[in-house]
Amino acid sequence: MASDNDDDVPLLTDDDEQLITSEDREPTVEAVFVVTFDVKDGNTIEFQMPEKSQMALNDVEYKALPSGSHRVNQDFVYFRHGNKYGLACLARANVSNEDNASAVSTVVPSQRGMCIKSVGIITSSIIHIQSYLQFLQNEA
Repeated sequence: MASDNDDDVPLLTDDDEQLITSEDREPTVEAVFVVTFDVKDGNTIEFQMPEKSQMALNDVEYKALPSGSHRVNQDFVYFRHGNKYGLACLARANVSNEDNASAVSTVVPSQRGMCIKSVGIITSSIIHIQSYLQFLQNEA
């Protein structure tokens, strides 16, 4: 069912109908990650749990922080990762050296005055995935 290019895989298929109607099942969160944009390296996974050796999150950094993310202050992204489902909240913060209370207060000149990050999860089921929206929004 899954192809090499996850963009070709629909978010839901007819086989997923049983998942949609199963209201009492909570999804299993299989991974948590933070993606950041670096002007030299592009989108990079800054943190992931479980570690890379236990779960490969190949190309999640591009799905969780899509092109054009610098144009919005905050947004949510739903995506597929193989046969799993992903949800991420991306956020843009304007930063300056005067903002000493912020976790992103140290500005490298190459950051161009902004920091863009995306906090996300990979889950085994699309059921109740929206229940993580508030958590991800708070963490982003």
